[in-house]
Parts: sequence; structure tokens; C-alpha cells
Amino acid sequence: MARSVGAALIVVTIMLLGTLFTGSPTWWQLPFWSVVGLYWVSVCLRMMIWRITADSKGLHVRGLWRTAHLPWADVIGAVYTPEGELIVRCRTNVDDTPVGSVGFPPLERRLRRPGRAERAAAEITAMVREPGLRPKNDAGCT
Repeated sequence: MARSVGAALIVVTIMLLGTLFTGSPTWWQLPFWSVVGLYWVSVCLRMMIWRITADSKGLHVRGLWRTAHLPWADVIGAVYTPEGELIVRCRTNVDDTPVGSVGFPPLERRLRRPGRAERAAAEITAMVREPGLRPKNDAGCT
């Protein structure tokens, strides 16, 4: 769901920015809408490319700019917030790893089906609580 919404929103954003810049923008419109457009495109890309891979050593959390490796000893679970953000919770002295806004809860509720981020949070939490559910091989992620 998030990937579809992200792709649709990025197309709409590019179309809107294209129509804004075809006219004669004032001195403030070009920099303002460029920054707003770049921010919105980054949000859409994050919705489209996020991925969490589990292996025998831990989780590999791919975000927009980098992939973070979290050993199983540091992970205590994952939550999917009502705002559509997926967060991998870690033990006390390790920072939580936010994946970002990767879902679109209003559409998920309307369609009455859980999104991939909600399922990912449940599966990660289950793997933390029951080590037998963790993969036995290495993912080879960098």
C-alpha cells in the first residue's frame, strides 16, 4: 500500500511542480516550492524503498540514505504508530531506529487490510520474543 501511495504522490508532486514552474513564478516561489517539492519527494521515496531484512545476526534496516545493522541482542521489538511510522525499538543504551513514515494508515483502515509495515512490526516483535523464528542464514546485506 505504502509503495503504491508513494509512487502516486511522487507523480502528483512532479506534475504540480511542473505546472508551478511553467508560468512566471515570483522571486520567492521558485526557492520555496523547490524546497517543499524536494522534501515531499524524499517522503515519497522513503515510503517506496524501505526494507527490513532479518538474518541470523540481526536486522538490516534500509532507509533513504543508508542501511543500519541492528544485532538481535539490541532489538526489543518494533512498533507501527497510528501516524504510519515504523520504529525498531532497541534496548536502553542503544538509540531506536526509525524507518520513517512508511505507511498510509487512513487508506489501510479504509480498505480494512493491514499494511506491510504493520505486518513487519508484528513479525519483528515475534522474532525477538521467540528466537526459533529467526532465519538461520546470513542475508549478506551491506
